Amino acid sequence: MVKKLSIKWLFVIMGILIYILPIESQAKEIFESMPVGIANQSTYDFINGEKSYSLYEVRGYQFISLETLQAMQWHIENREGMVRIMPSNGTESAKQTVVNIEPGDAYMAPNPIYCGNIRSYGLLVNDHYLIPIEVLNAVGHLKNHETTYWMEPNFQDELNLLQMNEKGITNLADHLMHVTCIHLYWNGKVYEQTKEVFLLEIQEHQDWHLAQDTKKQYITTVVEEINEWPVLEETDQFYGQQNEVIFKQYSDAIYLRQLQKVFPRCVIKAQMIYGVGDLIQKQEVEVCRSEKHYYYVVKDEKGNKYQVPYNSIRIIGEQSGATSWKVSDASIEDFATLNHIESATDYLIWVDLCRQKIYVLKKSEEKWKLEKSFVCSTGKMITPTPAGLYEVQYSIPYIGVQKGYRCKYALVFFRDYMFHSILFDKTGEYIKSGQYELGSKASHGCVRLTEKDSKWLYKHIPVKTAVWIR
Repeated sequence: MVKKLSIKWLFVIMGILIYILPIESQAKEIFESMPVGIANQSTYDFINGEKSYSLYEVRGYQFISLETLQAMQWHIENREGMVRIMPSNGTESAKQTVVNIEPGDAYMAPNPIYCGNIRSYGLLVNDHYLIPIEVLNAVGHLKNHETTYWMEPNFQDELNLLQMNEKGITNLADHLMHVTCIHLYWNGKVYEQTKEVFLLEIQEHQDWHLAQDTKKQYITTVVEEINEWPVLEETDQFYGQQNEVIFKQYSDAIYLRQLQKVFPRCVIKAQMIYGVGDLIQKQEVEVCRSEKHYYYVVKDEKGNKYQVPYNSIRIIGEQSGATSWKVSDASIEDFATLNHIESATDYLIWVDLCRQKIYVLKKSEEKWKLEKSFVCSTGKMITPTPAGLYEVQYSIPYIGVQKGYRCKYALVFFRDYMFHSILFDKTGEYIKSGQYELGSKASHGCVRLTEKDSKWLYKHIPVKTAVWIR
């Protein structure tokens, strides 16, 4: 008896878990909060009665704020855990004043917003929600002329016979409904569609059957036909949900976050031996660079930089966090491209401090393509090569002869920091040091290479080329 009861309860628990746990293979329904562009006040306006309201533009697309709709007496409610908006009955004028949203970064809102029955993505700008202006077609006829939009009511809206939400679709009509729906997905590069057909009895609900693929982002579901009569017009274009530029940026932001783990910042940590200015004793700082044993430039946790005496800090160690030593050419190219590194020439020199590698990239159709990669030696922890974005200022055939050595083929990129060969004697014939240190941090701050590799840079890289040290 005990065994049967235990098995029974085991199946009950399994049933509960199956019900409450998400299906791992199902398409993503919730968005990630990723930057997709800059929101600015648009030259387009929305007219409601006698009042005019500003729209917002993100990457060439027009958006309207929920605050604007609320001011126009739209109903905005949280139903079944999702925000749903509907126009008010009648044509009353707006009673509230809308504060214009300041320009700022636009992030994908985690939860979708329903306009009537249409699921829409939203954008967050300084805690304000924006939705694509075209989604208003879900609850009326959106009209526009030149730079003006307005709404006209839809008195025979077939979508009112249905209820659509995150779970599925419900028949609200008093008769049998034959409904054809289209599910829209974004796979990271292009949109994909699947069709689903429902035969719904009166008040019957049926769940969606979404794509079983976590690589796809579920965007929306639209009704194509009801009882074989077309509902979706070509001009609707999925109610503004096919904004390819924005979704491409969304996917790029997710990919860039992944690449940042592959190419992490290399941080040298130090502790203040005694207080200097706003820095207090034992405070941890990040070492930016040293200046010939006279002083260090350090940075606090807020990013503020300070010049401190050379003997005022104690080097603690280095934090890099590289997930793997080897990286693909495609990852190198994508990381430079997605960081939007600009150069005044067709070339870019990227110094990977974690891996002690130099990547030479060349511009090709608005993307960076890897041309060469070299092993190098950057500065030791006590004399680090300064991270940042610089450019090649000038070149010198060799340096150091007056000091008893010769470094060949120098490209200066910041103060007296430069790319150059390993150290030779002052005649330039015999290697003095550095040959077996390549691939490790060994210099006084400059970036050392083999004679062959430094010569290649010297011959091919023009002045003004961007230098990215990370």
